[in-house]
Amino acid sequence: MLDYIKKKMPNIPGFIKKRWGDGPVKMSCEVMASVLKPEYKTILDCGCGLSTLRKYIKCDKYTGIDISSYQINKLNSKNKDKNLKFIRCSLTEPLPFKEVE
Repeated sequence: MLDYIKKKMPNIPGFIKKRWGDGPVKMSCEVMASVLKPEYKTILDCGCGLSTLRKYIKCDKYTGIDISSYQINKLNSKNKDKNLKFIRCSLTEPLPFKEVE
């Protein structure tokens, strides 16, 4: 993954230095969003927390999963978009989705 990021962003040390003032969370979201392919229509964000990454990506459907009931309840209470889903789930348990090929 790091090699892919370096290819997409050859000046990554300068990028990190330039963006550090914006905070490491925003910076990491921008880096992750930059490597997601635009043809990805559905995103599964594992360990979504407060779903910060969602603000940086374009997709038709977004599902965030997190082990924190607090985070998921907070997100669901604000969510009005039917294409956004937030589910409380641990990655050590089977995911609550049908397998799709």
